[in-house]
Amino acid sequence: MFHVALISAWHVHFKEYADNLASRDDCKITVLWDNDEERGKAAAKQYGCDFEPDFNALLARSDVDGVMITTATNLHTDLMISAANAKKHIFTEKVLCFTSEDADK
Repeated sequence: MFHVALISAWHVHFKEYADNLASRDDCKITVLWDNDEERGKAAAKQYGCDFEPDFNALLARSDVDGVMITTATNLHTDLMISAANAKKHIFTEKVLCFTSEDADK
């Protein structure tokens, strides 16, 4: 079983991706983080997972194998670097970042 953390319900395609994960037998959504607490708590309730307001605490959880990044693009670089440093698999629904300098990081 692959345990996934949802990283924000911000993006227009969030529900499509999260529904796909929720329907799979080989994945489980364990926790959700969002920089908008109200939106995050509502999405976590919808998917039957924990809401974690502290991104670093989310990354430290043993029940998170990978993250699905669906935040605003300007947040991607820092969140993905943190996830990579925590040795988490990363799925991002759109561009990695805005600049090649950030991509090199």
